[in-house]
Amino acid sequence: MSSRNVKGECKICGKLEKLTFEHVPPKITFNSRAVKTITGEALMKLMGKSERLPWEWNDLKGKINQMGRGGYFLCEECNSKTGSWYVPYYSRFIHGFHDVLMQFKEKEYGAIHIFAKDIQPLPIKTDNGDVMRY
Repeated sequence: MSSRNVKGECKICGKLEKLTFEHVPPKITFNSRAVKTITGEALMKLMGKSERLPWEWNDLKGKINQMGRGGYFLCEECNSKTGSWYVPYYSRFIHGFHDVLMQFKEKEYGAIHIFAKDIQPLPIKTDNGDVMRY
């Protein structure tokens, strides 16, 4: 969590509050290292002028964010709630796929087929502890 004092309108509750840094995707899902942010507009301009592939941007200028990808979108209360509602499920999903992909890391495949079962795309934990699934 950053100690920056950013005040603004929370994107969920709409209150004018001190905003917290929201990791998007969540920090626990491999988003805890510094990242370089390049605007889509700048990237599209470069793509039109070169043979560069979208992931070949190490030498491009951009904003470095030491905390990972994210921004100041939510107040502390909403950040805390949504973290407990979504992060455990999203983390399980991402880490499960990561584990499968690591098995194929050094091998040459044209494609791999992954079957996923028991995926819960949008479970929501309510204040009383019930979990709703959509």
